[in-house]
Amino acid sequence: MWPLLFVVATALIVWRNLAALGDSPPGTHIDEASIGYNAWALAHNGVDEHGAAHPLFFEAFGEYKNPVYIYALAGVLRVLPLTATIERLPAAGFGLAATVLVAMTAWTMSKHSRAVTLASLIIAALTPWLIVESRVGFEVISMVVLLTAALWCLVRATSAVDGRWWFLAAGCALAVAIFAYTTARLGIGLLAIAVIVAFARHGGRHRRWWWMLPPIAVGYSVLVAWALAHPGALTARFDVVGITADASTPLVVMWRFIANYLAHIDPFFLFISGDSNPRNSLGLQGMLMITSAPLVLAGIVSCWRERSSDCFARFLLLGLLLSPIPAALTNQAIPHAVRAAAMLPFLLVLAVRGLAALRPALAARHALLALAVLALAVEGAIGTVDLFSRYPARAGPAFDIAEVSALQYAHDNASGHTVFITTSSPPEAPYIEAAFLYQPNPPPHPSPDSAMSVLASLGMQMTNSVAPPGERSGDLMLLGPNDPLPPASTLRFDSSGMRVVELHP
Repeated sequence: MWPLLFVVATALIVWRNLAALGDSPPGTHIDEASIGYNAWALAHNGVDEHGAAHPLFFEAFGEYKNPVYIYALAGVLRVLPLTATIERLPAAGFGLAATVLVAMTAWTMSKHSRAVTLASLIIAALTPWLIVESRVGFEVISMVVLLTAALWCLVRATSAVDGRWWFLAAGCALAVAIFAYTTARLGIGLLAIAVIVAFARHGGRHRRWWWMLPPIAVGYSVLVAWALAHPGALTARFDVVGITADASTPLVVMWRFIANYLAHIDPFFLFISGDSNPRNSLGLQGMLMITSAPLVLAGIVSCWRERSSDCFARFLLLGLLLSPIPAALTNQAIPHAVRAAAMLPFLLVLAVRGLAALRPALAARHALLALAVLALAVEGAIGTVDLFSRYPARAGPAFDIAEVSALQYAHDNASGHTVFITTSSPPEAPYIEAAFLYQPNPPPHPSPDSAMSVLASLGMQMTNSVAPPGERSGDLMLLGPNDPLPPASTLRFDSSGMRVVELHP
């Protein structure tokens, strides 16, 4: 029956990850639109939105997008059209891969226990943090799966007689993760320090641990070379959201960091409330299931007890302590689940270790085991039902549903007239939502300003006035919720304050 159970569980996880992928959450976010259009431009034209050929990082509005997710999506878009569902398809795949890797880690860690492996697969699949990141097309999920792969490789390395190739594979996964998400640029360096601290004192079969470091060094060499060729590009966003952005005193910055760090390891955030932004959290539970809390605690206790003899246990503890640091260096929307997502693989593997440690006690106490299974089933069922019923309504305001509807209406009803978009209209960069919807060809050669050319190709134009120069009768204007109606205009469309008017100058 075990193979059948694994097949059924995996099939249900695949279904859950793919079902209503474009509707829960509904619409798209500008970051998804940016990732999607750049991947489409790369797949069909070999350039990004600015006309740069096969770039390492993708220039967006005020920041640079990371390449791993975009290149993965570009491969998909070679054969499938760009839609919200397809843009999120790599996220669903990466989320499934992370779930399977957790189960494979459990298989090795538990010395091939089928019960622990199946339970770990289910726990990972039902973890709200992993669920939401598997359903939103952001870059961060690619970092999560690479960190999970690195932990699996380390488990294999520390359980093998000669683990050199597993150590090398772990290092390669960490090296690629540098380019998966912004916080990993610092986070992987911290984990490299954790590797040295955890493994350097051990000889024997772990003497090849240093094979992890050369790939990481190569990764950082590439990153530094690119940063030197593009001064300030990789730090521009941090200059806005970092804890030093307002030039406060060192003491204030230090207290901010401590408060931010504690907010991310707060059990209330992890198991009860979660992130307040429905783009980053399902909103019904914490980032982790409450039923997994005893397992995580047991895993931490197990690692602490064996820290002197088990280098992987030391690395897990150090990784958990260091992974919130990049998020704690930012000062916006704290605690921030996406920026702190490097914590997730360590928490899941700690839960696996705790489950393996508690297995004898659970097996001997059938009533306790039945209660634990029932609690897990009930919490998982409630979360899954909510995902497809009430979560879309909660998440809707955090996505650009009204803005996209207004853009579509204006474009489809312009009838050859110009569509003016006021600069106060959300989203932050309306051109990218228009590019995502209609996929105009990007500039054939590098261009510093793609927004104007993208909009011009669609008959659209940005304006900071409700009476733009050159307006003609019949032109349309997209207004934000706080924009006044032009004096001579007719309201044609209204969606949650996003209005389209016809101009009559």
